[in-house]
Amino acid sequence: MGMNLHNIVIKTSDIINTKWLGIRPFTCYFTKYELPKFKDNFCKDGFDTLGKIVLSLRSGEYIPKDNYSITEKDYIYLTVGNFSKGSLDLTERIFLENEVGQKYENIKVENGDLIITRSGTVGRVALFEIPQDLEEKIFIPSHHLAVIKTSTPEDHLFLKYYLSYGFCRDFFDALSTGKVQKEITNWSIRKIPIPISLNKSKLTEKFKKIDDQIRVHQLDNIPLQDSIDEVLSTLGIKTKSSGNYRTRTLIPSLTDVAKNKALRIGAEYNDFWLFHNGHLFEGTDETIKIVPLKEIMKLAPKNTLKKGQLEEPRILIDFAQVESPNGKVIDFDNIVIELGSDRIEFGHCDFLTNKLRPYLGYTILNSPELNLIGTTEFIPFQIRDEKKVMTEYIRYLLLSTEYLGKSKFLMSGKEHPRIISIDILNIRVPLPDPEVQQKIVEEISKREAEAQKAREEIKKLRASIDETILKELEKL
Repeated sequence: MGMNLHNIVIKTSDIINTKWLGIRPFTCYFTKYELPKFKDNFCKDGFDTLGKIVLSLRSGEYIPKDNYSITEKDYIYLTVGNFSKGSLDLTERIFLENEVGQKYENIKVENGDLIITRSGTVGRVALFEIPQDLEEKIFIPSHHLAVIKTSTPEDHLFLKYYLSYGFCRDFFDALSTGKVQKEITNWSIRKIPIPISLNKSKLTEKFKKIDDQIRVHQLDNIPLQDSIDEVLSTLGIKTKSSGNYRTRTLIPSLTDVAKNKALRIGAEYNDFWLFHNGHLFEGTDETIKIVPLKEIMKLAPKNTLKKGQLEEPRILIDFAQVESPNGKVIDFDNIVIELGSDRIEFGHCDFLTNKLRPYLGYTILNSPELNLIGTTEFIPFQIRDEKKVMTEYIRYLLLSTEYLGKSKFLMSGKEHPRIISIDILNIRVPLPDPEVQQKIVEEISKREAEAQKAREEIKKLRASIDETILKELEKL
């Protein structure tokens, strides 16, 4: 936003001008100064509101969790989390029971629809494109998503980037309500002004060129899981992932349940331990030793910091500072002097992995020299003998397609599913010679760096869009 709101004085007239009697400083400031300034500078010939230029703008439906399916079905329920990064992310998929999905098929999201998040992470804009491997699925939007339809694909492309412009991001922020969980109404979204004189076709042409450049770089942005899969399968660590691991029909007996230390009765959980013997991978070369993780790593000492003032500023690593599912810390600038809730010290552990929703892929390497702290949802581990086991090798195993998929079977808890450390430590993994581990790490690291470079180029291109829009606005 780039504005100092500490000394702003909110008057009754300012509150009235917010339409819904909002008293948040930024809301009052934006509606009193920034919104009129935008209209005065760029809307001299008038403006249209978003609601007037689109065919429809509606929300999805709230569907209670007891209608969710634990197995794959024909219907996928889209939530804010699937768009919080500004693009479709189906790492976390919610399947609906087919009979429930059929009731809401009339509001399904279609290719080319524009999605705006309305809750929590407010104002993320994405163009919906059905992934090729999910073309047979039907996507139902939640009530926290606004779905926009326009008359042409060009309109969608224009709005995708215009609504991501800095002014529009501030608009979403200013017109959202709620202290902890922000919400914005469709009524507010419809009010976004679009200058009549803005050369939309010229901007759209520029957006197309940027989009084309982004698509080129996307070809080099190979998912880390694909790189891990390719390298490990080439070297005989496992067979190539099919992505469709299935458990068999199983009714656990009390004897079976008693064999697992967590006393879990779930069929998928017991299938993993009883019939797959806790193996992370299938098809490992017979010459490669397979061991439980507890033989090569252990829980690291953990010190918990209580909420409140810290003795000195510390770098805080929560999930927001980690790129999922790449297990890469992307923000070391989150420096805090006070904690709003308990955190753990990373100390001298070698790496950490997330116990909450382990399938999201937050396994990260530690940097002891930075004296990091982070969420209590991280579990810190140490390698027992670094001469025999490379930390980076273990990190890649815990970021593999197999771990992200099979860890779902080991979770417990419906609202906040977690995996426990004892189950992680009992997973059996291939342990090749150190020389082979080194080769694996070097090759995957190389591919990881190439993908990271591509993502950085994509980030630069997306950042250039604000400048492109501003240049056109300044011509008005």
